[in-house]
Amino acid sequence: AQRTWVALATARDATSRAISREQGEGAPWSAADARPGGGWRDYVAGALDAAESLGVARGGYEVAVASDVPMGAGLSSSAALEVATIAAALAAAGI
Repeated sequence: AQRTWVALATARDATSRAISREQGEGAPWSAADARPGGGWRDYVAGALDAAESLGVARGGYEVAVASDVPMGAGLSSSAALEVATIAAALAAAGI
């Protein structure tokens, strides 16, 4: 079975950072000024933004991603990343 795992913790400041086992480090971003960068990090930033509507606090996060879902193969790797990110954010918030 193919899976995507996300580990998430609150950052010390308002800057979020994401790293992927497969893609390396994504550019840091601020929730107040998250501009699309055209990469996988955009899915993480968008999912955290969506998680806010579910009660997750706005702020900075440290995010680590690992996935064995092939990117660009039509297997919804972006959806898997977004769902895993929201689930991790909800768990970290105790929701």
